[in-house]
Amino acid sequence: MIDSLAAAQFIPTGARCCDIGTGAGLPGIPLATVRSDTHMILVESTQKKCRFLTLAVKEIGLANTEVVCGRSESLAPLGCDIVLSRLTGPLRKTLKHLARHAKPDGSIVLYKSPAAPDEPFGPLLQKLGLSVARTLDLVLPLSAVPRRFLVLRRD
Repeated sequence: MIDSLAAAQFIPTGARCCDIGTGAGLPGIPLATVRSDTHMILVESTQKKCRFLTLAVKEIGLANTEVVCGRSESLAPLGCDIVLSRLTGPLRKTLKHLARHAKPDGSIVLYKSPAAPDEPFGPLLQKLGLSVARTLDLVLPLSAVPRRFLVLRRD
């Protein structure tokens, strides 16, 4: 939960956000819970997980949250201010699918491990109209787990 909530600092007031590949709803559900001013879209491709997410959102009463069942690369662009991803695959393969859901001047917030090797993706960023806006390394409270956030800006 703490890991999910650590990204709240990157979400501006009233933002339209999407959590691509949300799985069980992390980080989207915790963020939508503490940031009721946002509109959160949980994107998941597995039907079974989508059924769980739909029920969870209803039971928790998250009026600011919707579940979209489908692969991110197959969906129409979502036009989000913030695209969240816990990077379930190699950045080179997933970044183009994430970028298409960020509106112009929107951001992509990537959850990474500081121990993960840096990927040389400068030319890919340029091709996708992205730039590195911020990198933040922190240690999560209570768990002492290191986390790196990479924030990319869509130009």
